[in-house]
Amino acid sequence: MAEETKACETKGVKYQSFRIGLDGLAVVTSSKNQFLESLNFDQMAEIWKQGGATTWNQVDSKFPNDKLAIFAPDTESGTYDFFTEKVLGDPKETGLKPRTDYTASSDDNTLVQGIEGEANSWGYFGFAYYQNNKAGLKDLKVAESRVAPPSPRPRRRSCRVSTRCRGPCSSTSRKTPSRTPRSVSS
Repeated sequence: MAEETKACETKGVKYQSFRIGLDGLAVVTSSKNQFLESLNFDQMAEIWKQGGATTWNQVDSKFPNDKLAIFAPDTESGTYDFFTEKVLGDPKETGLKPRTDYTASSDDNTLVQGIEGEANSWGYFGFAYYQNNKAGLKDLKVAESRVAPPSPRPRRRSCRVSTRCRGPCSSTSRKTPSRTPRSVSS
């Protein structure tokens, strides 16, 4: 984009940019995987960074001590650039660089086949490839941070005294609703 901007400025061409759409990404594993349902950005960074996890228990201690098989686009891909920036951030600021020891391909069908065939796989590619290959893949939920899921709360009873009240009541705080009509001023 920077080259196009400079070329336009040099020739005195004024333009306006419009974002027409975004390509959706799918973060996936094999449908054979029995333990993985979701990952957060910290966990994906642990997988994707240079010198990162090589076994699943290095991503999360609750995961099994099984070798991690990584499949992702090659470095020439815009999907690779986008994913790396979103997960690792700017390497000048974070110091994090993407790993190079993974199965890379410019052909998303090759990535799909690799992930489908390996129970302990992880990878990402365009969402359309997930849609066309759902039988052999599991689409992972992605959370932004390591936030523990909310613990179940005890169910609160509704107030039986007033139909408007939905808050908790105790026997000492119950009040009888007013039966006096209210006037409405205009």
